Amino acid sequence: MGGHVYRIVMIDASPLFLSWVEGLFKGIQDLILMATADTYAQGFHLVGELRPDLVMIDGGLSDLFGVKWIQDLNKLLPSAVIVVTSNDPELEAVILAQGTRFLLKTSFSLNRLRGILHDSRGV
Repeated sequence: MGGHVYRIVMIDASPLFLSWVEGLFKGIQDLILMATADTYAQGFHLVGELRPDLVMIDGGLSDLFGVKWIQDLNKLLPSAVIVVTSNDPELEAVILAQGTRFLLKTSFSLNRLRGILHDSRGV
């Protein structure tokens, strides 16, 4: 990754998934999980405050309505890469149509995340 360190905020309602992903980030030097939130409202505040390079957000959060939140995140921090995670493969087409990246939780890996950063940042 060329020595660049990417700062990440993760918004997810699943304590199990959050815990598992936090474990993956331990000891990783190029991907830093700065903070987590379990609601969109909390996460939106963290994104504004911490200005991460990447926002991972659970597409199934109960406080998400439609896809306007993607536009809201892009307005708040246009430089951030947004990655929607979900257990619902049918959500992928909806998210991709918004020009946003998507990862199934069941196939999540740090290498896939690095690939998204590489593709979106050209690194």
